[in-house]
Amino acid sequence: MVSGIEQEAWLLYRTNSKKHFSYTSERNLMAVPIQGEGNKQIVFSPQEGKQELAMSLDVDILIYGGAKGAGKSHLLRLKPLLFKDDPYFNGIIFRRTTKQLEGKGGIWEETKELWRPLIESPEYKGLVREQKHEIKFTNVGFSMIFSHMEHETNKMDHQGKEYTMIGYDELTHFEKSQFIFLLDSMRSNSEQSSFVIATWFARC
Repeated sequence: MVSGIEQEAWLLYRTNSKKHFSYTSERNLMAVPIQGEGNKQIVFSPQEGKQELAMSLDVDILIYGGAKGAGKSHLLRLKPLLFKDDPYFNGIIFRRTTKQLEGKGGIWEETKELWRPLIESPEYKGLVREQKHEIKFTNVGFSMIFSHMEHETNKMDHQGKEYTMIGYDELTHFEKSQFIFLLDSMRSNSEQSSFVIATWFARC
């Protein structure tokens, strides 16, 4: 079954029966104390509207489109935080090239900045591995990797791998064969059903 959100985001509803943790608008994702700032906290929550709806949907595959500045990449950075306390969560987010992944404005740098309060939190004790582009909450077990598939054959680097979440930042940059191949990696030891979330720039 396929459904649309204002003709910009299309969703394939899940068919399996594993547990799915979903966001509800009645609560924020989390409020994390800012280290050294007394009682000040930073609150993680999606934008009202489509982004909030996309956070709450129980789906296997979500393809979220919109114009520039619509919060597409921000959704990719927020979605994993639903599972921040899951010791078996193992996620990966792709950009097509390393240059797109790194540098100012790239999803790797932007995620490190957004997640900094968690990384610095004694509760989660985040570990950032720059060379592997990985963020791990060592007190929990949660792991998120940021990678590329610059060449079509890079899909083979993930043969036999298991992921709870597979994300694509700008899906139209990838080959269909890469997307299909990675579907076999939608499995993990997490109680959470594995899922794919992808963004694309809607030019219409």
